Formats: sequence, structure tokens, C-alpha cells
Amino acid sequence: MEFDVHAISKLRVFSSVFGVRIIEKDVSSIECILKNIDEDEVTIDEKDGILSIMSNKDGRFFSHAVDGKRTVKILVPKGKHFQAIKLNVGLGVLKVKNISTAKLKVNGGVGYSLFENVTVSELVKIESGVGKLEVLNSSFNNLRASGGVGSFSFQGKITGESAVACGIGKIILDIDAKTEDYNIIGNSSKMFSGIVINGEKITSKYRKNHDAAHTLKLSSGIGRLEVMFKD
Repeated sequence: MEFDVHAISKLRVFSSVFGVRIIEKDVSSIECILKNIDEDEVTIDEKDGILSIMSNKDGRFFSHAVDGKRTVKILVPKGKHFQAIKLNVGLGVLKVKNISTAKLKVNGGVGYSLFENVTVSELVKIESGVGKLEVLNSSFNNLRASGGVGSFSFQGKITGESAVACGIGKIILDIDAKTEDYNIIGNSSKMFSGIVINGEKITSKYRKNHDAAHTLKLSSGIGRLEVMFKD
């Protein structure tokens, strides 16, 4: 299925156990390609500038093993900038590469998610869930990230007013900037000392570089939150 790239401003994907690939390609329209998935198993719809892709709630998806072969591939023309992208991942694999959007919201579920060379200009909201979520070579403005039982790792640029909270799992932030660029506000449990900045454990309340250009609020309970800067 093909959709006019100029008519689509927002993308919403709700998957259960099938994989999703969102990739920039040298194409003229937004293309949705189903691999080993019957057309009646997924609903693809465009309305008011929103392209929605979701698994049908008939229970048949859960009878299939998650083997990586059942995939919805979304090809996006080069230079396309979305107003918003919302992704809900179940047991499958999500891969997003070379995509630009103003807003991004992700619910990682229990599967595996990979974002590579993704640019978000206004706001990012991430719930990593039980699975594994990785972000590589990306640029996020105003990041709001919440880690559950699983793991979340980020490598790239973080700007604006950001807040990262670690639950029981593990979060690693490899930020392509210097410590002095961030007003860092940390709140860590004295018992668990879950926040580590450039190899230094942070206990209780912590604040540094009050007048910096960007703000990074960090909080951790039982889990571990590691932050590394390019000092």
C-alpha cells in the first residue's frame, strides 16, 4: 500500500507480536509492505493526516511464534519530517532508522526496539517496559524517559529540558556533550546508589552546573542509571 507523503503528518503503530521496520528510503511515497502477514491480520488506515497501522484484535497473532519473519515494513521518503510518531510494541522487534519527527512517543513493551539516527526536535516520551530498547547516533530534544524492569540505552545528543527515571532495570546514557553543558539534578536512594555519572556514584540529592544551557534530571531506585559525557 502507498500513501501520499505530503498528506501524512503523523504515524501511529500498535503491534502485538509482529515486527515493525520504519526506514528512510529513496521512494516517492510512504509504502507499507507486509511480510508473512495476511492483509486481514493488520489494519492500515489513513485519516486526517494520520497513518495508523495496528494488529487486529482477533487473537490469531498470539498463536504465532516471534521468529522475526512476520514484519510490517514502512518505507519513508528521504527528507520527510513527521509532526508526531507514536509506537506501541508488544513481543515483536521494532527498528527505526533515519527518521525525523517533531514528537516521538514509545512504549517498549516486552520486545526489542532499536532506534538509529533518529532526530526528534520537540519532545520524546519513552517507557522502556520489560524488554530492551536501544538508541544509537540520535538527537533527542526534551527527553522524558522511564525505565521499567528492562534496559534502555542511549547514544547521541540530548538537549533541552530532559528527565530520566530508572526503575528496577538499567539505563545507560552516552551523551555526545560535556558535563558542563548540563544543569544536572540527581535524586538517588542512599541505600542503592543507583546513579553513576562519569564513573562517580551519586547518593541522595545532587546538583551541578546550575546555569548550563540544558537540564538533565535523574532519578533512580533499585535499578542502575549510568551517565557518561565526553569530558
